Parts: sequence; C-alpha cells; structure tokens
Amino acid sequence: MSWQLQLAVTLPKQSGGLAQELHRDGDLSLLDLPHLCGVDHAVSAIWALDEDFTEARGATRICPGSHLWPRDRQSDQSVPAVMEQGSAIIYTGRTVHGAGHNTSDKPRIAFATAYNSAYLKQEENMEVANPDAILQQFPQLLQDMVQGKV
Repeated sequence: MSWQLQLAVTLPKQSGGLAQELHRDGDLSLLDLPHLCGVDHAVSAIWALDEDFTEARGATRICPGSHLWPRDRQSDQSVPAVMEQGSAIIYTGRTVHGAGHNTSDKPRIAFATAYNSAYLKQEENMEVANPDAILQQFPQLLQDMVQGKV
C-alpha cells in the first residue's frame, strides 16, 4: 500500500487549555475502510516538541487497545502518553485519543504528522502548501515525503 503525508502541523496547548474530546483520526473518512479492506488507512505521530509531555501539561491521552475496537465503540477511560522532549507516540487512525487538559502554568507544543493511504485525498496538499523555493530548503527525506516518494 502506498502512503502519503497528509498533514503536518504544530499543536500548541495553552496553559489552562481544556481536554480535547476523545476521537479517532480515521473517522474523517466516511467509509469504515479498516473493516472493508482489513488495513488501517491512517497513521499519525505526535512529537513532544518543546519540553517533556506530562499529564499536567496536557499530554495526549489514548485509550489502550482502542485500535482493535469496533468503530462505534467509545470510551472515556484514557491514559496520558507521558514522554520526554523529542519523543513521539505513533498510532493508527483507529486509536481513540485526544489532547489532555493543560493544568500547568505554561503552554506545550506538539508537532503532529499524519499519513494516509495514497488513494485518499490529503487534508493538506503538501506540494501546493510548500512551493519549490521552500521545498528545496527541506532535508531530502522531507522533500521526498512531501512529493509522495516515500
């Protein structure tokens, strides 16, 4: 299966920022593709960009094992993905997750990348969003990802 980078974005969580509703990134598709073809069509990564992700700073919350649940099953039982700066959590589009409540006195910044099957439309067209003059300044691997070569 061919994959494409479909989204790359920084996600600031301000001090006092409330928890995000738990959700699945893969639910953006109207079809239950994992059920139809047996393969998940989305993979995401959230990086701890600025400092360690702690529960107090609103670390991403995940529902362990939720990637195996039926699409209509939800839960409010989640655990924080506590991680050191520079670390990432990687999960499929079927994983129930959401940003936590930032109860600390400072913001936290995540960097999120999402990939989907190449037969689906990207949320953000990377080649249009990154003109050649900018793209040429990227490391080669990132250039290849934006151009759909990886």
